[in-house]
Amino acid sequence: MSRTHRLGLFIVVGIALSLFIPTIPVQASSVTEHELINEIVRTNPGTTEHMVIESADKIAERTGKTREETLQDIVKEIRQNARYRDETLAEIRLLQTKSNANNESVQLPTSYNKGDMFLTPASTLGVEHGHIGIYGGYNWIVEAQGPGKLSRWAWNCEVVVQKGTVLMETTCTQDQQNAAADYAYFNLVDRPYNLYFWDNKNLDSYDLNCSQLVWIAYMKGAGVDLDGNGGSGVFPYDIKESTYTKVNWVVETAPDSCKRKDPYQ
Repeated sequence: MSRTHRLGLFIVVGIALSLFIPTIPVQASSVTEHELINEIVRTNPGTTEHMVIESADKIAERTGKTREETLQDIVKEIRQNARYRDETLAEIRLLQTKSNANNESVQLPTSYNKGDMFLTPASTLGVEHGHIGIYGGYNWIVEAQGPGKLSRWAWNCEVVVQKGTVLMETTCTQDQQNAAADYAYFNLVDRPYNLYFWDNKNLDSYDLNCSQLVWIAYMKGAGVDLDGNGGSGVFPYDIKESTYTKVNWVVETAPDSCKRKDPYQ
């Protein structure tokens, strides 16, 4: 499949539909510090109020902001990621609602190129945050799986994703994509999971979450920052919003190769 293949209406439909997805501002006058902390804990399964407060205070010390301002920034990023997710599903006409959820799953297809990424509308304990990984080759990936699991490499047919998953390439050179993929495989496998999505842009972190793994792979491997909106955290759908990334495929069915007795031949 050619690297130049594109989904022609993807961007046009996305712009049109995104006009109907509201942005919910975080207003200091209407939301208390306790409510902000609760929202962060609720949308980041496995975290606690103490973890949020301790982390927010560290960020505030680095940035010179107050704890409340920092909490507002964190909640804003969390809500932006959720909005980006809904916009993506709207663009491909798969916007999910609680009353009509499409949870059909398929096996992950192969990529166009090494260093491409997959982005799926995954959820953890009901929180729809998304999940991202990087292709180490055309038929295998590197990913941070989730809480309680180590980051790993896996064949594409071993990875099950939801419909609404998109594959992405970058505007970087293929050499840069190769370097990012190699960095992920040789340096970021078998790492514990990091629960702190809102403060994960630490190049020296040992624990990794999914978007952090991809971000570090491109930062250290290729010298490219894939965070699309800045801030202290990089979330899965932030990477799709980067000026360096673009969608090249929408996953709708399981690849034929995964249906064969030996899909890796």
